[in-house]
Amino acid sequence: IEKNPKLTLAFMARGQVFRQQGQYAQAADDFKRATALEPRNFGAFYNLGLMYQYLQRFGEAVDAYQRAVEIHPLDPDVNMNLAVVYAQMGHPLRGLPYAQRAIIGGAESPHTHANLGTLYASMGETDKAIAELRKAIELNANAPEVYLNLAAEYMKQDQWEVAGNVLRGAAKLGPNVAVQERLGLTYYKTG
Repeated sequence: IEKNPKLTLAFMARGQVFRQQGQYAQAADDFKRATALEPRNFGAFYNLGLMYQYLQRFGEAVDAYQRAVEIHPLDPDVNMNLAVVYAQMGHPLRGLPYAQRAIIGGAESPHTHANLGTLYASMGETDKAIAELRKAIELNANAPEVYLNLAAEYMKQDQWEVAGNVLRGAAKLGPNVAVQERLGLTYYKTG
C-alpha cells in the first residue's frame, strides 16, 4: 500500500486480515478505500456491508449491500445479509424480497430458510414462518435454534402438543437449557 496506494487488491487483502483479527472498523476503512478505487468491485462492497453490519452501522450496511446487489443482483449471500440487516433495523418487510431472491439465486440452504422463516415470524406471518422453518429442519436436522423458533411459532397458535413434539426432537440433539425450559412449558400447557 505504501508503494502503490491505488492497488485495490492490497486494500482487500489487508481488510481481510483486519476482519480475521476482529478489527472491523479498520477492515471497513480498507474495504471502503477499495470501493473508491474500484466502484464496480462486488467483493469490496459486500465485505464493506458485512463490516458495517458487524459494527451495527445498519444504514451504511444497507447502502454497501445495495451497491453489491446492483453489481450481482442474484448473489444469495448479499441478498440474505441485506434481508437480515433490514430485520435488525426493525423493517423485516423491506428485507423480505431480498430473502426470497437469495433462495432464487441458489441459496437452498438450511440457513437461508431459517432466516426467511425468522423474517416471516417477525412480520406475524406464522404459517409462512412455519413452512420455512420446517424446510430448514428438513435440510439440516441438527440446528436446535431452528427447532426453538419453529416451536415458538406453534406456541403462538396455541398448538402446544405440536410444539412439544418439535421440542422433543430438539432435545434429542443434545442438552439445551432453552429447549428444556420451553418443553417444560408445553408439558404445563398440555396438562
